[in-house]
Order: sequence, then structure tokens, then C-alpha cells
Amino acid sequence: MRIRESSESELEQYIWSECTRFLANCIIFYNTFILSALLTQAEKAEKVEEAKVIKGISPIAWRHVNLLGRFEFQRPYDPLDIDELIRTVEQEIVWQKQKLTDEQLD
Repeated sequence: MRIRESSESELEQYIWSECTRFLANCIIFYNTFILSALLTQAEKAEKVEEAKVIKGISPIAWRHVNLLGRFEFQRPYDPLDIDELIRTVEQEIVWQKQKLTDEQLD
């Protein structure tokens, strides 16, 4: 990780600040998009308790995002399959619920 130096110009500091803000907004949008899809599915399935939990989750989180990696934006990419992502998250929710139930039985 690069430490910002005091010798950077005002323009460089401004660009750094704007890039940081842009990345934060991208992460928040990504999280909000996923949470909205999960909420829509929970409400359609009339899972009231699950919908209530989803509504309480903040989209301001980035533990699941690799901020230290190397990223290339010039190569073609496979588009994000949001449906597959939602299925994966739903499976994790089911697994976590089962884990809590098992712990309560022990």
C-alpha cells in the first residue's frame, strides 16, 4: 500500500481524494444492488423475517472487496451474473440459519 507523501501536489491530492470517493461509491452501489435484489426475492417469497433483516443491513461495507489486488480494466470480461450471485448469497443464508439451529440444539 502506498503512503501518501506530503510532497504531492494539490492536484495529485485532489485526484487521490476523488478516486477514493469514486471507489467508495462503486462499492456502495454494488452492495445496494445486491441487497435490493435479495429484498425483492424475500418479499416475493413472503419471507417477512428475512426481508426485515435485509432492510437492516447497511450497504456501507467492504470486507468482501479486495482493495489490495491488481486490477486490469482493458481486457474483456464476463458480465456479472447477478442471479448466480443472489443464489450463492441465499445458500449462505440457509447455511448460516442451519448453523444457528444446530448450535441451539447442542
